Amino acid sequence: MGGLFAGGGVDTSNIIELAISSAWPNRNSALGSCSTLTNCGQTFATNAYKQAKIMAEAATSNDPIRGLLASCDRFVATMYRATGHDSSFPWGDTAVQGNYMRESQKWAQVSCQERRPGDVLWRPGHVMLYVGNVNGKDSIASASIRQRTASLSGVSCQGDEFVADGDTAIGFRKVR
Repeated sequence: MGGLFAGGGVDTSNIIELAISSAWPNRNSALGSCSTLTNCGQTFATNAYKQAKIMAEAATSNDPIRGLLASCDRFVATMYRATGHDSSFPWGDTAVQGNYMRESQKWAQVSCQERRPGDVLWRPGHVMLYVGNVNGKDSIASASIRQRTASLSGVSCQGDEFVADGDTAIGFRKVR
């Protein structure tokens, strides 16, 4: 699983460390705007995220939308593919990713109380990566289509569901 990227030193051996290093520490730094999906986010993504995406494509397959970084589905897929944790994790869209996790023997649904760093949070139209405690705050890393590359933000629980990026989500864990 993973390793060092010769061109820039991005460590892909740990999905959490890669997600945190690929994300801006706050949403304001991650904001941008794109008129098309192709190459969206290239000018406002972190260098670590750009390198991780190159590595994910080299290790697995090319993303059907060239250069797309401002997209939640691409961020989560990049993290799972670049680290080798799930080289089959779909590039997108979020509905395809949700179906993949629900139907795959490699994934199991988990409650918010059972959360562990690396869990994927999903709801219709959005997917996020739980990264655990970052600077004393329970956190996720996520992006938003054509508006934001990866950034960190808070997460909390509401019963079994996660509350993140303004709404509730269900959690999934890679088990095989």
